[in-house]
Amino acid sequence: MPDGKADAVATERPQARPTLFQGGLSDRNPYDPIVVLTLVGRLFLVLAGGFFLRAMTEAGLLPPAAGVAMAFAYALIWLFMCDRAGRRKQVSNAVFHALAAAMVAFPLLVEATTRFEVLGGAGAALAITLLSAAFVFVAWRQRLQAIGWVTVLAALPTSLVLMAKTGMFAPFALYLIALGVASLWLAYSRGWIALSWPGALGADLAVIGVTLRALSPQHQDLAGAALLL
Repeated sequence: MPDGKADAVATERPQARPTLFQGGLSDRNPYDPIVVLTLVGRLFLVLAGGFFLRAMTEAGLLPPAAGVAMAFAYALIWLFMCDRAGRRKQVSNAVFHALAAAMVAFPLLVEATTRFEVLGGAGAALAITLLSAAFVFVAWRQRLQAIGWVTVLAALPTSLVLMAKTGMFAPFALYLIALGVASLWLAYSRGWIALSWPGALGADLAVIGVTLRALSPQHQDLAGAALLL
């Protein structure tokens, strides 16, 4: 066949159209209602998985320690998916994955401490520190401010609830100071100035609370701990 005819036949062949599985949601407008509904539906499916593990643990089908460990692993899987989506520039996917991971992990931390009693006060403070560090690292690494906000807005109320439920103010005050420093570091390194304010407010309130407890007639906290904080 002559070259001219071959080129004509080649141009007449229908080109393969990218499918949803090839292009993914990242190739579409993130404000497209279909994309938003897909992400919201995925979020509810992830939460359903977390509630399923909780129900199995509460019903006694799983030992509390095993159920809590599986639920934390489940949340960290979605945090890993968030990091991968951010690496692929799928911003909407990354943010929804981070939101799903936070909505599973941080409430689980409260229940693991207060309801299932798998963690003590010091263990809960260490767990929330490691969990927040993982979220902050993903936010910094992928340069996604929304993940930083998800972290701070989930960690602050969780730490305050744990502080009130366990009665251990000093370890969680130390955590809030660390969270404030981390959010300030994000503000300086990534330019997310507004993100530093909630962390700073949480740290200030925690230090004030420990100081008032140390100065109370019952001396609920040590004066040395207040001075150290």
